[in-house]
Amino acid sequence: MPIADLHDGKLDLVVVEQMNVGRFVKLFVTMLTTGKHLNSTTVHHFRAGHLHLETNTPENGQVNGENIQKQKFNLDFWVTQRPFWLSDH
Repeated sequence: MPIADLHDGKLDLVVVEQMNVGRFVKLFVTMLTTGKHLNSTTVHHFRAGHLHLETNTPENGQVNGENIQKQKFNLDFWVTQRPFWLSDH
């Protein structure tokens, strides 16, 4: 069961450490069957109103689905509230 709350004004980030295929399959099955994947020592859950992610080394990336040249990234994410509206157009 997801623990993220749509209404708490916070972002949830889950980081999974690199692992071999067998361990990944086991973790994936745990996620699907019991939802206790967040209890794994290789899974880290963060919740915050603002997230800042920065890489120390050049990494692969994509913009609009297109691969871009390896580069260092310095990214900020946050939550804002916007009015919801419907249009008949």
